[in-house]
Amino acid sequence: TLQQVGVAAFPSMSNKDLAEDPHVTERGYLVALEHSVVGRRIHARIPWTISGTPCTVQHAAPLPGVDSDEVLQRLLGLSLDGVFDSLRAAEAIY
Repeated sequence: TLQQVGVAAFPSMSNKDLAEDPHVTERGYLVALEHSVVGRRIHARIPWTISGTPCTVQHAAPLPGVDSDEVLQRLLGLSLDGVFDSLRAAEAIY
């Protein structure tokens, strides 16, 4: 009804609707990536393309704590001299 009177509109779609939509499939919008804990999952890719630059989802979401050492060292300036071990023992970080 809205489209018939010139309003740009589209029905709400569930995740299942999107995953099964022929247009979404043809455009390659959904990509399957392997995750180390939950296995293969479908992810929405970057919704635009840029010529000469890859715009792709490169990996699934990281596990909690994967980047903790780098963040604590590089961004916060903490050293490895037991600080991480004591923070992990106190369950302050992963």
